[in-house]
Amino acid sequence: MMVFSGNSSVAQVAHPYRTSPSIALTSSLEAKWQATRGRIPLRDMIGQWRLAYSIPVWLDRRIASDYDVATSDQCVTVGDSIAEVARQIHADIALVDGVVMLVPEGLGAHVESIYWSLATDAINSVWLRNEDLVLSWEDGANSRDILRSFVARYPLMDLHLDQIEHDVWPAALWGKTTPLMVAIGLLGSFDLKPVVAGESLAADRIDLQTPTSPVEWVYRDEISKLGKDRWRQWPLFLQVHRFQGSGLFLAFMGLSERQFRE
Repeated sequence: MMVFSGNSSVAQVAHPYRTSPSIALTSSLEAKWQATRGRIPLRDMIGQWRLAYSIPVWLDRRIASDYDVATSDQCVTVGDSIAEVARQIHADIALVDGVVMLVPEGLGAHVESIYWSLATDAINSVWLRNEDLVLSWEDGANSRDILRSFVARYPLMDLHLDQIEHDVWPAALWGKTTPLMVAIGLLGSFDLKPVVAGESLAADRIDLQTPTSPVEWVYRDEISKLGKDRWRQWPLFLQVHRFQGSGLFLAFMGLSERQFRE
């Protein structure tokens, strides 16, 4: 059984890193990490991140949830623990509008670029509403049924469900997030992505050979929310990109928030 419902809310047409969920996620990732003892299944580690630190994690269907993982004493923050686990399972980390996505190696930058490009484009605001989707499916749900239920509420052109690999997914329950984030997670598990198609979105193939595209955005009052130290450090990380800053204003070209983490 799949459940997809939602309540209307004010659309946040903004760079994903500027949205409230993303700012909250940044704070959660910097929280002090309480190391686990011994190795535990990945699904249990994800549960600990969610329950103890309120960090939602999207696990790509191609990564086994029963993989045994552990964290070391070198992990100071929750973000450190996620990075260490990602290395153990050979995964990339993508931060997408308040959600940590664990995806196969080589996909992380593409996933972030896909989201950022769409979120700064003139897409229908319904895709950017941060709302309680009450998105869930039971253990053993069929991948095609999951996608079929989703597109019934959020239509995607050129999505041929009969061509989607038949797969069985573990149970999942989602609360507050954006439909665009869910679309990227669901489609990305099949090497697909949402793209602009007139006034709608359509499904297309992810081309790993195509470099991720720079995205242009403007920061204003969000700078104060993220902290002056980070604001002052950004020009150091972005010397290869065009930027202009004055007080609490910043406009520049960049690939993704990934550059602030590396």
